[in-house]
Amino acid sequence: MRRIALVLVSLFLSASASAEIITFEYTGVINTLRETIGNGDSRAVVSSNKIPGGVRVGNDFHGTYSIDTNSAVAMSSATTTIYYNWAGMPGTTSITFDKSGTTASSPYAAGRVYVSHDGTSDYVSIDAGVSYGTRDSSYQNIGFNFSGKGNLSNLAIPTSFNVADWYSAEATLLWNTGSGYIDMTGMLTSVNRVSAVPEPESYAMLLAGLGLVAGIAARRKQQRG
Repeated sequence: MRRIALVLVSLFLSASASAEIITFEYTGVINTLRETIGNGDSRAVVSSNKIPGGVRVGNDFHGTYSIDTNSAVAMSSATTTIYYNWAGMPGTTSITFDKSGTTASSPYAAGRVYVSHDGTSDYVSIDAGVSYGTRDSSYQNIGFNFSGKGNLSNLAIPTSFNVADWYSAEATLLWNTGSGYIDMTGMLTSVNRVSAVPEPESYAMLLAGLGLVAGIAARRKQQRG
């Protein structure tokens, strides 16, 4: 019975290592703000905007984003792979402006991860989360972009992002205020991995296995009695 339990734990750890939800915490500083009023195509560069509470260029922000390492491959070539989180795996995606405390968030892991590695340059783009409101109300689209050289060894989804190692690391935010749009770009000052949570299937495997072990133990106890 002890051998069975060890085998089940081994299988659980193996599944957890290959498929997990990884969460990162990040900090950054706002670089640019562009505002579009109504449905017009013109965008004005502004120093502050109508994001609730008001924020300005130079303000700090922080938040979290999650990646499902088991996201499906939607497109792949010799130098590029695009992953999609078709199942909408739960995660934690947010951005909070330190000055006002205003927060945008999504309860899902990143919906899309774009990875490029061509031998001369590396690029990772993360569509981290979209939060929709009702018609004519606000929504937010949060993204992260990393570009550099020698950062990647293959086209797998990265599991760490040390901003000091990348030539450029930025966050982007599209915020619909209900009467227009705000585009924000910000320089990331830190990105730290804080957790890796096994997917639900891994927990189910472990629970089923523990149930099997308990059943075997109960039968042996009855036989001895």
